[in-house]
Amino acid sequence: RRRRARSRCARRRPTPATTERRPSLPALPDPAPLTHRLPQQAAAIFCDASGFTALTERLAQKKNGAELMCSIMNRYLGEMITITSNFSGDVIKFAGDALLVIFRVDRTRTQAGTFPDERVATQMAAACACRLNQKLNRWVAHQESPTEVNRLSLHIGVGCGVLTALHLGGIGAPVGVDRRLQPQWEFVLAGPPMAQLAVAEPLAASGETCASKEAWAHLQGLAEGHPASNDDGNNPDGDFMIIDSLDVDALSVPRPPARLVMKREEKELMGWYIPKAVWPKLDAGL
Repeated sequence: RRRRARSRCARRRPTPATTERRPSLPALPDPAPLTHRLPQQAAAIFCDASGFTALTERLAQKKNGAELMCSIMNRYLGEMITITSNFSGDVIKFAGDALLVIFRVDRTRTQAGTFPDERVATQMAAACACRLNQKLNRWVAHQESPTEVNRLSLHIGVGCGVLTALHLGGIGAPVGVDRRLQPQWEFVLAGPPMAQLAVAEPLAASGETCASKEAWAHLQGLAEGHPASNDDGNNPDGDFMIIDSLDVDALSVPRPPARLVMKREEKELMGWYIPKAVWPKLDAGL
């Protein structure tokens, strides 16, 4: 009887968690074409928002605070994307509440949404930064009363030069390991423009745009400005400049590229660059 009881208990054991449904994944991309460097001459801007900390603390007191924060971020980042697209900028990375945008140079002018040289690309990047600050500085994110208002602001850095695009990661899991445990791929930009942005963006106060020495050289005659503060010792020579005004109307924005139409295989490969927590949403079509 004890043997029969043990048999019945064994049959009642719960199904192991390993049988839980998991999102489907595409085949691993071939690393061969992804590991070489891809140089690209461009201008770049890094737009960082301030005010989210105070906003998060206020919304955390609400039952639907997470939903409200999601809605606010979608609207704010959506506005940023729309403006940068209008200036033919390519959004490359989201870094929390910050955005990395590049303005690509194509001397052959065969690609839509590109610029003939670094000078024009930098001027358009600076104009885009100024427009972002004009539209989104002190943006009302949440208001509970006339005296209780949470606003968001931007501070932006501008740089230019030759970028190096790298595809990193994606390799290293032992043979036989579930592909869901494979490391994620990352698309990374490196080079002088990124180093310039690392200095320029922190030098800009809320509502300001700071241009590197290299970027400012392309803005002569088009913009007016003053040297950024050297309080932290990051601008000892006064080479990084705060843009006070820029004649946007003097610039000609190139025609934007056509709407990107992706094949199913390309969409699947993009999954390896997306955080694993997002995969179920993609599978569900969200």
